[in-house]
Amino acid sequence: MNDSNVISVEVPTGTTISEYLRVKINSAGKAVVAGEYDKEIGTILQPVNGDTPGRNIASIAKRDAFGMFYGVAAGAIAAGQKVMRAASGKVKARPSIIMTDDDSAASNGTDVVIVPSSDGVTAYLESTTAGDADAVFQLGVGGPFVNINDNDSPGSTVLYFDEDTGDFLAISPTGGDLLVPVSDGTFIRVKHDASAASNGVAVHFDDDGATASERFLFISPSDADATAEVDDLTDTVSLGVAIEASLADGNIIRITAR
Repeated sequence: MNDSNVISVEVPTGTTISEYLRVKINSAGKAVVAGEYDKEIGTILQPVNGDTPGRNIASIAKRDAFGMFYGVAAGAIAAGQKVMRAASGKVKARPSIIMTDDDSAASNGTDVVIVPSSDGVTAYLESTTAGDADAVFQLGVGGPFVNINDNDSPGSTVLYFDEDTGDFLAISPTGGDLLVPVSDGTFIRVKHDASAASNGVAVHFDDDGATASERFLFISPSDADATAEVDDLTDTVSLGVAIEASLADGNIIRITAR
């Protein structure tokens, strides 16, 4: 059947697809499993087999047609956690940026500055790292990463963090927000704030920290760790919020459409 919410599409010969996996339409107009960075057309409603007549037509529910959809988890996901696309048509937990409270942040890390790129919109981060080499900050264990360029004479636009709003701030040389690319296609948005130094606290980078996801340090006014979220400007990564938890790979969960 074909209507505004569910469409029927043939799958290629030799192809099997399990229920609730994300699918896309290939160049031949047939339904195939979507990869981690593919924008799906929707999710399969029942198993299909391209070699079996009558079972080679996939019923696909469009992702946002019903306000929620089912997905197959690629691992543990907590209820209420944001989810993102994963390999093999699955979904996975979307990692947050962890801001580690450290009263000695200024001595345990180095100042982080933001430098606009030539396009005036994107930017990159610099720091005079202790190891005198470029390093990375990771979003979650094994997650996507942000490059921190080592520079013995870094720029002067200091990066700040406002734990009350979860926003990164800077007195932007462009007068507008800046976007720092993350390796998965998302961005860290740094908001222009003429009062960034008073509305936030300086971010420091511990380049030799044992855990790459805990290398952003700040002196928290509330004396606690905090988190921040990334922006998905192109709608190629994030999906929605898990309604229920997944404990393991292969679990089927409900997700609110973003």
